[in-house]
Amino acid sequence: MPETHYMKLLSSKNEERCEIALKLASMGKPAYQYMVQSLVHDNEWVRMFMAEALGTIGDANVVPHLLPLLKDEDQMVRFIVAEALGNIRAKEAVCHLEQICEFDNCFVRIAAEEALEKIQS
Repeated sequence: MPETHYMKLLSSKNEERCEIALKLASMGKPAYQYMVQSLVHDNEWVRMFMAEALGTIGDANVVPHLLPLLKDEDQMVRFIVAEALGNIRAKEAVCHLEQICEFDNCFVRIAAEEALEKIQS
């Protein structure tokens, strides 16, 4: 079932992608590999939904896939990824989140600061 949604996601039109991405994200752990693959999708909403779902799952193995998204062109993707890293309590993300705290916009900085608090608690 997750594979079917993933294949639909790849071939869907823009207006359908959010709905399909949400369905895939709601599947949780069974859709893990497809969510990871979707982190590089060209649609920022898809990247956000997948990052949020992966943060909820909380598997630290996804951290290397999330870290590059801290430099995503979309500020909401960066915000969600910072939250996800905090939820995972990804110690290897600390230096990346500290950089975000210095240089990103205020909303992303707040998410990064909160993530650091979670990681360091």
